[in-house]
Amino acid sequence: MSLDLSASEKEKILRLEATVEQLSIQLAEKSLENKRLTAALKEAMESSRRGERVTLGCDLDLLAKNYAFYGHNSITSFLKKSGEKCTKTQLITISKSYSYMSPDARRLLEYYKSL
Repeated sequence: MSLDLSASEKEKILRLEATVEQLSIQLAEKSLENKRLTAALKEAMESSRRGERVTLGCDLDLLAKNYAFYGHNSITSFLKKSGEKCTKTQLITISKSYSYMSPDARRLLEYYKSL
């Protein structure tokens, strides 16, 4: 077996390595998306069992990250975008997890809890 590869063989190997790397990245992205979808499905099933409306799109992890970077104003923004997608349980979790929030956020939270 000769280790002397032609330029075209070396180029082909480099292309194959790049393809493998790209496919590995895509696999990691799809695995992460699968985990998110599984968590959303679990939340929907739990909501259904509790007799609540089934909603998706209330990402409390995203709220926590935004809160860490932007403070209490991020709660108002989050509720404006995602409040109607949150279950009552999630809204209660928000009210318990964030002791200080703006009056606007508090009003939005109470509004969505009343639906």
